[in-house]
Amino acid sequence: PGQWLETGNFWHGFFNPGFLPSLLFRTALTIVFAGIFGLLTATVGIEKESLRNDQVNYCAKWILLGLLTLPVFSHFYFYALPEQSMTMIQGASPEIQPIVILFLIISVMLAVCGGIMLLQLSRQTRKVLAYALLILGLVYMGSFEWIREASRKPFIIYNYMYANQMYKNDAEKLQKQGILKHAKWTRHKAITSENVLAAGHDLYLFACSSCHSIGGPMNDILTLTKKYDVHGIEALLTGQGKILSYMPRFYGTDQERSALAKYIVYELNQNTTAPAQPSMLTIPAVSSEKNVFDQYTLLAWANKGMHLHADCNGQFELGKSMGTIQAQLIHRDELPEHVMDGVDMTYSCESQNITGKMTYDDIAMTFVAKNVHVSAFDKDGRYNPYPVITIIAQDRQTNKCIARTQMIFAVSSAMACKNCHGGTWKHKGQTGVAMSTANDILHAHDRISKTSLIEDDAPKACNDCHELSTNTQILNLSSAIHGFHANYIDDDSENACMNCHASYNGKSLCYRGLHVDVGLTCVDCHGSLTDHALALLVHEQRKGKKTAKRYMKYLVPDKISNMEDIQSRKPWSQEPDCLTCHVDYETPEIVSGYNQWTETSDTLFRNLTGNAGIRCTACHGQPHSLYPASNIFDSNRDNIQALQYQSVARPIGGNGQCSVCHMINMQDNYHHKNMVQ
Repeated sequence: PGQWLETGNFWHGFFNPGFLPSLLFRTALTIVFAGIFGLLTATVGIEKESLRNDQVNYCAKWILLGLLTLPVFSHFYFYALPEQSMTMIQGASPEIQPIVILFLIISVMLAVCGGIMLLQLSRQTRKVLAYALLILGLVYMGSFEWIREASRKPFIIYNYMYANQMYKNDAEKLQKQGILKHAKWTRHKAITSENVLAAGHDLYLFACSSCHSIGGPMNDILTLTKKYDVHGIEALLTGQGKILSYMPRFYGTDQERSALAKYIVYELNQNTTAPAQPSMLTIPAVSSEKNVFDQYTLLAWANKGMHLHADCNGQFELGKSMGTIQAQLIHRDELPEHVMDGVDMTYSCESQNITGKMTYDDIAMTFVAKNVHVSAFDKDGRYNPYPVITIIAQDRQTNKCIARTQMIFAVSSAMACKNCHGGTWKHKGQTGVAMSTANDILHAHDRISKTSLIEDDAPKACNDCHELSTNTQILNLSSAIHGFHANYIDDDSENACMNCHASYNGKSLCYRGLHVDVGLTCVDCHGSLTDHALALLVHEQRKGKKTAKRYMKYLVPDKISNMEDIQSRKPWSQEPDCLTCHVDYETPEIVSGYNQWTETSDTLFRNLTGNAGIRCTACHGQPHSLYPASNIFDSNRDNIQALQYQSVARPIGGNGQCSVCHMINMQDNYHHKNMVQ
């Protein structure tokens, strides 16, 4: 619209920046169409052969002349368009790209047919070609108009009025006060439990019906939404117009968004089936055995509190259910010693027939087993997200067992992608990403990112493209997933985390440590989904990745007042720092770990050691399941070692029980400040 947006002047609107380029382009098109019309008139209506041949040659040249000037004028016209329209034509809109290809193909066909018309052909042949040109011309005009109209989306008038006839300047008012309150043609100014579907119907008419038909050939809303439940539709409406800019955003209240989602699901798709509740899950209880090895203390842990994998038959894999097991062996004495050699350390999982050896790492000062593959299913096929690993230390000379302990290796495939992508749980209503869900994810990736994953039968490992160390424009995996979904999930509580991370009946399977009992949630340390995503995206934006800026455009920080104050972080290397809250190892006065990250991976909790070289995880438990941990299936399950060595679920050596390693109680805070309490 050019200056018209500021002035409202008729002539500014008429002679807008696209007026002359459009005029020239359309003039070239009309020359082509005039040639086609002339050819049809000449071949059908002129009987005199010499005159007919002259007219055919003359009109064919008009077609070729118009087509020769089109590339120049189309270039002029294209670069006069708003940047967003240019992006749409270049592939941002999935409905435009095939039409652009069709337009180019027909351009070539028109040129070929026009050139053939210049040859000495029979009248009948020329008639056939003339009718063919007429059909091609009609499709040609239609494809151009399709491209022109579709490239304007989400606007009718760029930057002024959306395709659903809502004004851009009214967006903030509609979000706060609602669409229905300001709509003229509705009986429902407010939404109640009695009129929610009727109000949803009106909202559909106002917000959706301009582009979507119901059961019709154009953008059929039934086909596009039949796989979703209310939660999925609400997520779509929340993210609408943010990542994919060819649709206008939904400018209504949360209540109106919910009403529209219910209308689409319950009324249009007639889907009244309540979301299936997970089937009952029971896990055999573990009993913590008393320590019978009085000369040694063996402490072991996994490097992650939960290992997630998709379990979708190789359609894709976010991360393998493989992790690292570490252990430290302490020779008990008044001044205990690390045992670094002379022993063989092994691990085993009886429920899965897994065994392996551990080797000593001089730098980490631990026995380590890497790439340990533990499944979320026991050997009998039963789902078990908390399999027990047994660690045994044997004297290398005598083969005598000198220490034995057990630990939990948490692993789950209960990623609830189905909440938004349709489908069900893969295994017995409990866990796993079903094939239909996985295919929907891959289809969405192909459509949005212009990939061809669904056509490739080979397993897809997301990390192959979304690497942490890559210097390409592709976001790292954590930034891509959190950044994308933060635009669709409008929830600043821990419930947003459990939409994807493993959970059971609304309770997290990942987060089960002592912080649960004191009332802390995921967002207290990592921030809300939006804040979490922004910290990751800022890191990628500073590396010049354009997608990060696109994902950040509509994200508004929850805890931080200014976007500029968000501290960037690299996933898996920079996490919340324990000492942000536990200043000088004291009980926190203020609880908020967000936006204050560890500098490098060396200072992560799972990699830190105290003054005597004992790993923090050895005494406090593994990440997200710190002692005393509260496992929803078995209260003792994550506290096995604490109960084994001191009969109480507290950090090893806590509550004055230094004799676990020292054989006597100590009075000094040697390992870290304030430990003797």
